[in-house]
Amino acid sequence: MCVAVLALAAAGAGAARADGDPAAAVTADLQQLVSDATALHTAVQADAAQIATDAKALQGATDAATARAALQADVKQLQSDRQKLVPPVLADWKQLGQDLKAARAANAGSADLRKALQQAMQQLRQERRDVAKALAAARQATRALAQGNAKTHARGGTQSQGNGGTQGQGNDPTQGSGQAQTGQGRKHHR
Repeated sequence: MCVAVLALAAAGAGAARADGDPAAAVTADLQQLVSDATALHTAVQADAAQIATDAKALQGATDAATARAALQADVKQLQSDRQKLVPPVLADWKQLGQDLKAARAANAGSADLRKALQQAMQQLRQERRDVAKALAAARQATRALAQGNAKTHARGGTQSQGNGGTQGQGNDPTQGSGQAQTGQGRKHHR
């Protein structure tokens, strides 16, 4: 719904932006931010889900090398998507901040603009929560796989030396992936 509101509001933003309308510039920036951030969140969430699915499917696998290769490919895809999709989101945040300052200086804000900002921020917060859940599920699945492989190894199973390629001290493939989802750090409230 928020994207539809932003799309309608930004439909005329291109022409208004050319005229120097600060409110239209903010609306266009907001639409671009939501679009880019949604693409980032969707890709990261899908990558995390793939990691979790593969880790669960590899439970009890006797070939640690195959399990490791499958998970490494998934992690590389996650990292690649983040490398490709985070910079545009960071640029969008920066541009939005600059245009918000200009709109405030020109007293160009309105109740509709404030509402659009609030809706977009709410949508982005929800998307970040969904990504965090997907990343947590991926971490949990890789940990379970590593623990299962460690138990197999301890019982004298056929697993090769090592930790199954998925987990080790500080070697969680999904660790740290949630911080830069939209390029914004987590705010600490006291």
